[in-house]
Amino acid sequence: MVVNQRFANQRSKRSGTLAAIFIFIFACLPTLALPPRAVVLHSGWRFRALNDSGHAGVEQWHDAEVPGVVQMDLLRNKSIPDPFYRDNEKSLQWIGLTDWEYQTEFDVDAATLAREHLDLLFGGLDTFADVYLNDAELLKADNMFRSWRLSAKGRLHAGKNTLRIVFHSPIVLMMPKVKAEPYRLPTVNQVQAISEDGIATDPYTRKAPYNYGWDWGPRYVTEGIWQPVKLIAWDDLRIDNFHIRQQKIAKDEAELSAEFDLVAAKNGEASLSVEEDGAGGRRTRGVEQKVHLDEGTNHISIPFRISNPSLWYPNGYGQQTLYKFFATLSLPKGKKSGVEDTAELRTGLRSLELRRDPDQWGKSFTFVVNGIPIFAKGADVIPFDSFPTRVTPSQHRQILQAARDPQWPYLLVLDEMNLAHVERYFADVLSGMETRLECIPNLVWEAGFWRLPAGGPDKIAFPANLFVVGTVNVDETTYLFSPKVLDRSNTFEFRVETKDLASSAQRSLPIQAGDPALVRGLLAIAVDDGWHLDHPAPGQNEFAEHLRRLHSLLTEGGVEFGHRVFYEAIRFAAMHAAAGDQDVLRALDLQMMQKVLPRLHGSRRRLEATLCAIGQFCHDLTFDTQLGLRDAVARFDPMQASPAAARLPVSFDKVVRMTRTLRANQFVSFTE
Repeated sequence: MVVNQRFANQRSKRSGTLAAIFIFIFACLPTLALPPRAVVLHSGWRFRALNDSGHAGVEQWHDAEVPGVVQMDLLRNKSIPDPFYRDNEKSLQWIGLTDWEYQTEFDVDAATLAREHLDLLFGGLDTFADVYLNDAELLKADNMFRSWRLSAKGRLHAGKNTLRIVFHSPIVLMMPKVKAEPYRLPTVNQVQAISEDGIATDPYTRKAPYNYGWDWGPRYVTEGIWQPVKLIAWDDLRIDNFHIRQQKIAKDEAELSAEFDLVAAKNGEASLSVEEDGAGGRRTRGVEQKVHLDEGTNHISIPFRISNPSLWYPNGYGQQTLYKFFATLSLPKGKKSGVEDTAELRTGLRSLELRRDPDQWGKSFTFVVNGIPIFAKGADVIPFDSFPTRVTPSQHRQILQAARDPQWPYLLVLDEMNLAHVERYFADVLSGMETRLECIPNLVWEAGFWRLPAGGPDKIAFPANLFVVGTVNVDETTYLFSPKVLDRSNTFEFRVETKDLASSAQRSLPIQAGDPALVRGLLAIAVDDGWHLDHPAPGQNEFAEHLRRLHSLLTEGGVEFGHRVFYEAIRFAAMHAAAGDQDVLRALDLQMMQKVLPRLHGSRRRLEATLCAIGQFCHDLTFDTQLGLRDAVARFDPMQASPAAARLPVSFDKVVRMTRTLRANQFVSFTE
């Protein structure tokens, strides 16, 4: 291969430092060809099990979705229950032990068949797959992470063609091979005694390790066509690979090279161009150059420069500017060039250095971007779903946007908390969040150990934009909620009423994200301790007086709240009014339900008088401080009063249910 560099050098001298590249390669190849044409083969797929007669219907053909995985196809055809419901994980392990067959038919017209080259491109096959085209074997795939490009020119015919893929269970296929080895590789995954004889096969398999189970996700060993499938027709030339190598990056100049792998059907001259969209979004023309191509794969490397580049920085250190580069491969057609292939990519321009300087522990391990040492926080991103094909780009964008935006709230969801341990562990977390002091060890993972960073603080504070949500199954616990936790939280009860059981019910769907301005506004209020003083609820004085009367009542029973609950309730009333509901009693009703009633826990002897007095307060907002709790049970029975007349109806309904439970069981808690 010969590259005509003189033309590029002359051009470079005329234009000085280049802001982009535009390379023309004028060719002498005799054939005048059409540009490549790609047809996506995603329709008409069906699937079936090949070696499973124990599960009804799975050996029959069913519609399949490509890209996809077999678990989602089974779920879509109602052949399995929801994989994430209860303990269905255990009963669905047979899927990963089964061989599956996928098949589709597609038409090829005479014009496509006349092209010089016809390739099948598989973006990803999961994992051990035998590929057949019109019953002729094309491929035995064994790697989930790579793509496969196969020549199909001699195997296709005009009209209908059949593409068939047989997926083998990675566990069953690998097990005899692993057993034959004199050693065992370690694994962090969940080795199943039933399916793997206590022997891990995943370390020997080029497949996503999380499929085999992890501490954050279930074990679902997937199989299927998990990336796109295409039929590509081309003639003389194509771009097999295109990327931008960053040789030296500085603020005043970026030294780059455009790297190409070009595939030519025969020897000859050809033409290649590259353009660039810079930080301003304006496409710029650059260098032009000729090359000679030999039959087969040719590597082309073309240096160029960009003056005063807009650099890319990590989050928190600067902008994430991206450049877009376009490449065009051409052949001459008379006085004009005919496009053979095109490619494009986006990348950020930045210098990257791993600095290993001697320090008190040995050697540093610091990444330096654009000359700035970067503090890498201890966080990672796990797969958003056990089945990757149902994760959308918008989901990725939402999570990454939340991670980079400090003005966006984070949710820490503690599902099915064990209340026995909340007081022991979580209350300390709340104390750290409340004080806003530096109380979390500022540890970084370095050379296999957690260490304090050199020159950094020993401790850091909890992030101010962290919201914690904990869930508890009320039918599985009788533990008392920690008062320390209750003082700093709002407790929500979700209960299904008979009238809610509609015939039109369907499986729960994800809700839409809130308006960004509204979400940021909520966070701004949450971190502003004095917001309620500047924006008081219209009926704040009345609200506060009701709270004081309620405090007197609870004091009689020894379950009174303190300054923290009073402060949180006043803030709640202000936010409730700002959200559009200025009804003081509705705000009081919600705070009674969310912050007062969850504190009640104990025997009938201890609680009945207090519960009856609270019932009267919820019914008519009265409490006789002279009588206190004396004869409270005789004076007002919540179970006999009219619910329709209750001033705080939500809380009154809860008091009635708690009273009924208390009298039936001689004991009650908020969880009933």
